[in-house]
Amino acid sequence: MRHVDLIISFLSKRKWKIRGQHFLIDERPAKKISQLTSLFSINTIVEVGAGLGFITEKLLKLRKFVIAVEIERELCAILRRKVEEYENLSIICGDILKIRFPKSSLIVGAPPYYLSTELIIKSIVSNVRGIILILQKEFSDKLVSKPGERNYSYLSCFINAFGEVSIISNVNK
Repeated sequence: MRHVDLIISFLSKRKWKIRGQHFLIDERPAKKISQLTSLFSINTIVEVGAGLGFITEKLLKLRKFVIAVEIERELCAILRRKVEEYENLSIICGDILKIRFPKSSLIVGAPPYYLSTELIIKSIVSNVRGIILILQKEFSDKLVSKPGERNYSYLSCFINAFGEVSIISNVNK
């Protein structure tokens, strides 16, 4: 079965909607994430929800070690076939919240929306070097809000106590 056929077969099952997953198929956000990684002095990148591998492929070309984490077994199989020629890669088929992040690594990806808060807190507590995520706009607005603003929350306070947070750009659906 061809690579494209595997992807279409998986997506047609629609079970991914149960977990709130969304799939990045536009090259521009993947390229932007790849470019932003150069701002960090790191050797290891942990990709959250590697999915169909659009971000993964860009990261692998940076010559850093990439740990691609994906919870869906079918997607792990597709991803393995897609990036099998790379040696600077480890694919973990499992829950991102149950793995240990390497110290001083960079967390990147487009996680399911329901996972965002826990993922960010886990990343900060794990002492990672940085976090680059594609997040829902309303959620991102909460993260960057300041004391006294309408969207200010415990998460805004927590994140700003440990580092800087900014919205780099908006991604269309």
